[in-house]
Amino acid sequence: MFRIPLNSLSVSPPQAPQTSPNERVNIYLGDGGTPQKNDFMSLLGSYVHRVSNSTKDLQKYPIVFASEAAYNKFQTYREKTIQEYGIIRPQKTGLSDDDVGSHFIYALQNVSAYHASNFQFKDNQKIYVHGHGGAGKNSLQVDNLKLNMSEVVKALSDMGVPKTVKDIRLTSCYSADTKPINNIKAPDLGTYSKSFIKKSTFLGIPINEETVKAPAAHLLEALNDAGYNNVTVTGYHGAGMYYNGSNFPEHSLRSTVTPSALTYKPEDTVKRSTVSEKFISEID
Repeated sequence: MFRIPLNSLSVSPPQAPQTSPNERVNIYLGDGGTPQKNDFMSLLGSYVHRVSNSTKDLQKYPIVFASEAAYNKFQTYREKTIQEYGIIRPQKTGLSDDDVGSHFIYALQNVSAYHASNFQFKDNQKIYVHGHGGAGKNSLQVDNLKLNMSEVVKALSDMGVPKTVKDIRLTSCYSADTKPINNIKAPDLGTYSKSFIKKSTFLGIPINEETVKAPAAHLLEALNDAGYNNVTVTGYHGAGMYYNGSNFPEHSLRSTVTPSALTYKPEDTVKRSTVSEKFISEID
């Protein structure tokens, strides 16, 4: 399988701003981490199936970085692959690991990437927020940064995402879940999105209670508090992945656990869009 390097010395200059009403804008909130540990790969993995689909135009799936440091590290990462591999063309040889690798590197070398200061946001773009999360969590982690949802919203606002944006999608693991799910193919997945009251006791005496919400619900609440009042946040059940380890991916995927878990089975995966939940503003 292709080895993906994470270090280099040169940096490309910023690209000129551009925008398209059909764009799916991928937001990277991290600082770029280190050459040994960052979230570039998890974000780029979502492009593998798009590269293989002739109807998908990579120019309509730009990555926009909140941090200039992260943007520069990404460009360094990109240039290193060109130096090491040359210009890669995606192939389907039947060897799924190699095929995923060539599509991954093609995406890295060809996706449009911008620092937020060089990108024009529009209210009709779909905004995809990437990171790591957990069921019922009011937080998102990218690289070395752990942000609560209010901080996520502030970052989006600082990047230039307009208050009139209508469609934000949170792709982190369990973003539609208040608690872990046991079966990604269960017919009642919607029940895992329902908020509930969690009570804490000490020696049988109630001492505290909190409302447990799905991460996407927490994000919607923070957006509303910041003046984003006409937005729908989409969350997704289960853990996200771009490759099930067996078959070349045709879609973004979800499962109950990530492929690194001992209980993971490739057949227990579904197309991400089939396990989405929408969280809608109720503010007039």
